[in-house]
Amino acid sequence: MEVEIKLKVYESELKRLKESLSKQCVQLEEAELVDYYLSHPCYDMAERDEALRLRVKRANTKEEAELTYKGKRIEEKGVKSREEISVSVSDWANLLNILKAVGFIDFAKVRKVRIDFDCYSYKISLDRVDDLGTYVEIEGKNDCNADCILAVLKKLNIQGEVEKRTYLELILSTRSGNGQK
Repeated sequence: MEVEIKLKVYESELKRLKESLSKQCVQLEEAELVDYYLSHPCYDMAERDEALRLRVKRANTKEEAELTYKGKRIEEKGVKSREEISVSVSDWANLLNILKAVGFIDFAKVRKVRIDFDCYSYKISLDRVDDLGTYVEIEGKNDCNADCILAVLKKLNIQGEVEKRTYLELILSTRSGNGQK
């Protein structure tokens, strides 16, 4: 189960957080993430509030990929939770070709540069998302629930606007010219 909150922040807030988190958490590698979103050939995943994502992660000279199913979102106190099932993929390009051959369509792509911080009971991601701007995601680990996430938000005094939409929804709304909430 994924439990997280996302905030739209200014670049200056992202820099402040990077400095602060570097002192209290373990900084992981900076990586480029390219997410391919796939639509199901037999039913509307968006209508069901589900997603199928193929993520390609590039860091240093290494490339990794995973296929992830995301279930329906549940919101509690502004924090969203959803089922998340992932599997590592060794040949993502051919997996994408197979999925297309059986009727899936890769209808959207989201590219971001991300720096992750492992902060023990939670993970913080600092994102620069193409065509969208800068964001902070706080994701709970282990038993870190909505209350835990909100406590982290308060403790770190993160200045930003809570964004309930996914990056995919934001990208699709900019495509349609409707960037409004």
